[in-house]
Amino acid sequence: MKNLLSLAVLCISFTTLFSCSKDSNNDSNLVGIWKLTNYDIGVSTDVDKDGVEHKNILNEIVCSVNETLEFETNKSMTSSDSFHHEVKVSKVDDSYLVNVECRDGYISSINVLTEEEFTEYESYIEGNQLTLVYVNAIKVYNEDFTEVIETKDLIKVYTK
Repeated sequence: MKNLLSLAVLCISFTTLFSCSKDSNNDSNLVGIWKLTNYDIGVSTDVDKDGVEHKNILNEIVCSVNETLEFETNKSMTSSDSFHHEVKVSKVDDSYLVNVECRDGYISSINVLTEEEFTEYESYIEGNQLTLVYVNAIKVYNEDFTEVIETKDLIKVYTK
């Protein structure tokens, strides 16, 4: 259910990319295949214990990450191998601890929704990069994962 909700939110986010454009060139900028290249959870971490921290969790995990989004000229989107690895973040004192459990991706297809259905999620294109910002999407727990003590924005960047 959480994955379907994420996909719906993703589609809602893209609505503004299609429907808020003043000319058709912006629509054509979105058409094509976009690969997930950055999954920023809002904290630097060294999940792979190599001594180097990254905010982009993709640089830290051994999980397969082949997520792509394909947009058609009819404003439909197909999501392939969606990233839905379980990312758990806790904070002990001033340090963040991140654990990632690898899971298989899934394929789905959905039409982009209308502008009226758009929520507070932010999306934009700069050059060949498509960025999605999910406000307060990352929950940071206390040491024993019994309480959410803060949240972080999740920033996903796709490259064409």
